Amino acid sequence: DDVMDRVRLAVDLCSNLQGFFVFHSFGGGTGSGVGVEVLHDLHEQFAKKVIFQPTIYPSHQFSSCIVEPYNCIFATHYMRDVVDLSLMMDNEAAYRMCTKNLGIEGPDFEHVNRIIAQCISACTTSLRYEAQLNATLQEIVTNLVPTQHYRYPVVSLAPVRAATKGAHEHFSTQEIITDLFEAKNILCDCGGNLKMNRYLAAVILLR
Repeated sequence: DDVMDRVRLAVDLCSNLQGFFVFHSFGGGTGSGVGVEVLHDLHEQFAKKVIFQPTIYPSHQFSSCIVEPYNCIFATHYMRDVVDLSLMMDNEAAYRMCTKNLGIEGPDFEHVNRIIAQCISACTTSLRYEAQLNATLQEIVTNLVPTQHYRYPVVSLAPVRAATKGAHEHFSTQEIITDLFEAKNILCDCGGNLKMNRYLAAVILLR
């Protein structure tokens, strides 16, 4: 109740509310349990608003809790009918991007969070600046979600280079788009070669 009271106060200050961003980590009990309850309340009280959910799944290599897999399964199940779009990301892929792409030895959560923040910033560029496509949250959902059951897109980011290297490199548009489908640039470990897949929908944002 306290959480929803604060949400309603924030909503009252908005002149043109499109929806909600709910950053959701599934590993712990608070993220998976309380987070799902908040999502259900948002869906019930603001049914016509978009719920945009960047989700962070834990890594089995960096697990801090033995029940993390159960938390993830239950949370994924209970949120399936209340979220309009879930951006799938996991800690392991973000760690791998830090070590392989940026050359960081022993990355911590600060490094991982910066990668994830950069991805979300890129995804919302069309909302913050004037754009012809994906200018609203509802447009993003419409363009990426063919049916209600297919609303779990993965996110990739390219080029990801250390600052010392990036200043001396130049990339063509084709090279950047090709890199987006490389496993090292995808923030969700899908366990396969995404280049060989067929896609129901895709949005590529270049800036």
